[in-house]
Amino acid sequence: MVYLRRFLSLLLISVACLAFSAAVPAEKPAGEVYVFLFSECPISQKYIPKLNRLNEKYPQIHFTGIFTGWDEPADIEAFKEKYGVEFETMRDEGNKMVEMLDATTTPEVFLFDNEMTALYRGKIDNWYYALGKYRNHTTRHYLDEAISAYLNGEIIETVRTQPVGCLIERNSVCK
Repeated sequence: MVYLRRFLSLLLISVACLAFSAAVPAEKPAGEVYVFLFSECPISQKYIPKLNRLNEKYPQIHFTGIFTGWDEPADIEAFKEKYGVEFETMRDEGNKMVEMLDATTTPEVFLFDNEMTALYRGKIDNWYYALGKYRNHTTRHYLDEAISAYLNGEIIETVRTQPVGCLIERNSVCK
């Protein structure tokens, strides 16, 4: 009888704990970064190490790599493996996110606060200043600066830049 009471007490405590944990939502990220990528874009490929570092530097910001609908799932998996992508990725089936955010280039980043208000859009930094032309040393870190300012409650000085990279095709429907 004592064992039965002890078992029932533990069972009730377990059920109460499960109910409480189900009622408490997981911690919402402080913000979201969406980066549009294309597996065949050399600039997208070269920016993965920097995006991985930013993802690690800002664990309170959720990073998602969005591959255009032109990429097949096998292409995306091969890209992630080859370049060591360490953040979540998704395929933009039918380029719906491309259309919704009016993305034009890969890579192009969008920073949103936790209410999904747009805070920054454009280049990751100023390493590339034209197609095939890049600086030896990056002098502006636009995405890093925007995230840092946002998390510190400061004004984001640069809210939009013109991305440099591969143009996202929109003239026909992708798979």
